[in-house]
Amino acid sequence: MALSGGYRKFLYSGLFVMPEVSLYWQEYEYEDAPPGGSLATHSLNRFGIGADALLGVRIAVSGKVGIDLMVGPYIGWSFANNRSDYFYGDYDNFEVRGRFGIGMTVLNKIYVNVFYDAAKTKFTDNGRNRGNIMSVGIGYSF
Repeated sequence: MALSGGYRKFLYSGLFVMPEVSLYWQEYEYEDAPPGGSLATHSLNRFGIGADALLGVRIAVSGKVGIDLMVGPYIGWSFANNRSDYFYGDYDNFEVRGRFGIGMTVLNKIYVNVFYDAAKTKFTDNGRNRGNIMSVGIGYSF
């Protein structure tokens, strides 16, 4: 879950930049058996800050509706982590992902976005991946 704020600046003929900053909370949970141990549930809750710098293009469907295609980098840093007693392994607090998105804007004010974040960042040393994240957002532009 994330609370985001950003700004969309149109540059030329539908081309725009959109920097965003977000506070996020992530929850990871999986079942695994440590070497020589029994099956246990492992969990990690993370709270952090993230930022992206998207480049996009708006395709006008009508005078009041537009489709936005966006791409750009995302960086995030988790500064508060709470892990279960059963969680083992080390994890990285800093991450970089590639973000791809599509959105629909109505009246240049109300929007719905869907993003896919691709990354090779490992969740832990034992290979759990925390990339490949889908997110959906709704919002209002002032």
